[in-house]
Amino acid sequence: MVVVDAVDDPVQPRADPLLETKPFRRAEKLRQLAMNEQRDAAARQNRQRGAEITLITSDLDEAFALADTIQVIYRGQLSPAMTPAEATEKVASLMAGVA
Repeated sequence: MVVVDAVDDPVQPRADPLLETKPFRRAEKLRQLAMNEQRDAAARQNRQRGAEITLITSDLDEAFALADTIQVIYRGQLSPAMTPAEATEKVASLMAGVA
């Protein structure tokens, strides 16, 4: 974190300090939402055409929202295909190499 402090100015009284963490977080989230909307629209169009889409992600929310089937790669091994409902309880264990 970087904290910037202005030099005291006798003419202008100092305002109360403002401390902000992750000041660009909201902009990042808005950009991510816009990208997600574009991705989702493209995925719907491709599904309508019958195209297969392979999505590689570490974002579990994204995987569960978009996938028809989920597989986990751990140490070069690919898990059996699961529906998102089946994967809900297993995915964390598979990612940790426990299952």
